Amino acid sequence: MYGPVVLAGALGRINFPETDILDDHLALNNHPLIDVPVLVADEQMEEWIKRTDDTSLVFQTEPIGQPNHAEITLVPFYELHHQRYSIYWYLMNEEISSF
Repeated sequence: MYGPVVLAGALGRINFPETDILDDHLALNNHPLIDVPVLVADEQMEEWIKRTDDTSLVFQTEPIGQPNHAEITLVPFYELHHQRYSIYWYLMNEEISSF
């Protein structure tokens, strides 16, 4: 959240259907899933997530997404369309992480 705005992590279109505009959305139930990164950091959130500029509500994490040290871009949920996303995240510190 940033104030009242819900932020979502943009996870791209890997294994995403050719279109997500269907008459029957249940047809997407058997589409391949992706692994959502787990956020692993020992510092406070303000240390590893930063607003990209003062004119938008786009945020970028440090490379703390595991596995593979992924950086996550967070945007207002209402602006995110036609790609995978996550709103809720597992957050761990280095001590309890197995990555």
